[in-house]
Amino acid sequence: MKYSVCKTNDMKPGELKEIKVQGKRMVLCCTGESTFSAVSALCPHQAANLVDVKRLDGTIECLPNGQTGFVKCNEIIRCPRHGYEWDVNTGKALFQTDKLNIKSYKLEVEGEDVVIYM
Repeated sequence: MKYSVCKTNDMKPGELKEIKVQGKRMVLCCTGESTFSAVSALCPHQAANLVDVKRLDGTIECLPNGQTGFVKCNEIIRCPRHGYEWDVNTGKALFQTDKLNIKSYKLEVEGEDVVIYM
């Protein structure tokens, strides 16, 4: 089933908000102009509420040229308790373990509606 969770102009890049769909708490993330993702609202480490994060962020990675750089702007959510990071597009943890990935949900933009598939 699909559920409308917001309008495309309700959020700006970097913003997030809590949504509930079928009793599941999630974080809806605006990663770019009319680009959205949704992930579980709880950190799998100690159940910190990821909705407490004020804005999406980026992260520092080693680039192919050997330098470090700021990447994935507005695509990273960081746990407010211990600083663990996840890519909100995939739910994949950025700290070398698949044991602490978070659930990501399929979203699409249909006209002005952002819809989630459950």
